[in-house]
Amino acid sequence: MADRKPAAFRENIHRLFDEAKDTDLAPGIVSLIESRATHAQIREVPVGKILPATVTSLLSFGAFARLEAGVEGLIHASEIPEADRKPIKEILAEGERVQVRVLHVDASHQRLGLSMKLEELQ
Repeated sequence: MADRKPAAFRENIHRLFDEAKDTDLAPGIVSLIESRATHAQIREVPVGKILPATVTSLLSFGAFARLEAGVEGLIHASEIPEADRKPIKEILAEGERVQVRVLHVDASHQRLGLSMKLEELQ
C-alpha cells in the first residue's frame, strides 16, 4: 500500500496541473504542488542520520544546505566546528559538499535542523 501513495500523488498532481494549466490558477496550483512535495519530502528525512549536503547560502548565524532529497535545512553556527573562532565565510563556501547530521525535522513548518558535528550524541 505504501508503494501506491507516491504513484497516486503523482497522478493527482498531473491531473490538477492539466486542469489548471490554461487558467489563471496555474501559478497557485504549481506553488501548492511544490509545497506538498516539499512537506512530504521533509517528513521522510531520517533524524539522526548522517547525509551528504551542498551548502546553498552563508549567513552570519549559520548556513543553509540542500540534502540530496532536494530539501534544505539550517546548520546553525553552534553546529559548525570552528564557527566560534572564525567567520562562517572562512569555514564554508556556497556550493561546497559537506556531511551533516539531521538533528530535527519540523514538517509542519518545513524546517530541518542540521549539524556538521558528526560525533555521536551522548
